[in-house]
Amino acid sequence: MAATEDDGAWLIACISDTHGHHERLEAALAAAAELDGCTTVIHAGDAAVRGEWASEIKPFLGWLARLPFDDMIYVPGNHDLCMDAAAYEANWESWVAEHEAPEQVATDLVEVLAAADAAGAGLHVLVHGEQIEIAGGLTVAGLAAMPRQPKSRPQMAFGFPRGSPGLRHELGRLEPGADVLVTHTPPHGVLDSSSYDPRTAGKPFGCADLAKRVRALKPRLHVFGHIHSGAGVAATRKRLSVNAASCTTKGSEVDQELNSVLVVAVPRDRRRVPRLAASIDEAGVVKRVAEE
Repeated sequence: MAATEDDGAWLIACISDTHGHHERLEAALAAAAELDGCTTVIHAGDAAVRGEWASEIKPFLGWLARLPFDDMIYVPGNHDLCMDAAAYEANWESWVAEHEAPEQVATDLVEVLAAADAAGAGLHVLVHGEQIEIAGGLTVAGLAAMPRQPKSRPQMAFGFPRGSPGLRHELGRLEPGADVLVTHTPPHGVLDSSSYDPRTAGKPFGCADLAKRVRALKPRLHVFGHIHSGAGVAATRKRLSVNAASCTTKGSEVDQELNSVLVVAVPRDRRRVPRLAASIDEAGVVKRVAEE
């Protein structure tokens, strides 16, 4: 392979908030997999709209496992209701047409992961702060817990009241040492402003407790989504933050445009901060980003 400015770095394709539109990203992800060193894709949650297992999450995981990467990482989001048994049982009638037993979903998930493993696919579902090592030493941790949605709507998955002991307990599951942290929610003040409602335009919707935990854990790369209008990257001297939201509207409208897949270079030299290496549009056109 030809030498590139990202030799010595892991390349990671980042997506999130696909809300049923994931298949539209196949050309972009295929192009990402052709980049030297890009062997991992991260999906930071909200694969679904309603959160059904049989019609949404199970097919999505099958699709994810078939992508041309060595490792495919998924951290569920608030729309992925079936992945949170307690929230599902309490709220399923508000979101889905037919009840799916959480015990059967859990069994099916084990079978999906086992089938992927048997096929040689590195499919990883991270929910409660699990930390894994992939790609020759890159460590990745994932946590689905997030601040609860407003009380005016039926509750969704993985939600806790802001500032609650329950939320802080979940954040405490994250251990030091991960190069990459994946959550669904953004930290407070980082790529977390919604522009859909003029009354709240510019208001940060991220999680303050997560922001504190990120500062303590010091991951070099933090990938998240949830706030669609916050999509993009933000860099500091210590960390690259990526809001990888794919959908561009507040909801899951069929005819909406999708954001480009963001490809991040994570240097193997842990003294260096990751950077955006490329963006790839829905047609698979790669736009490389020169290193500054």
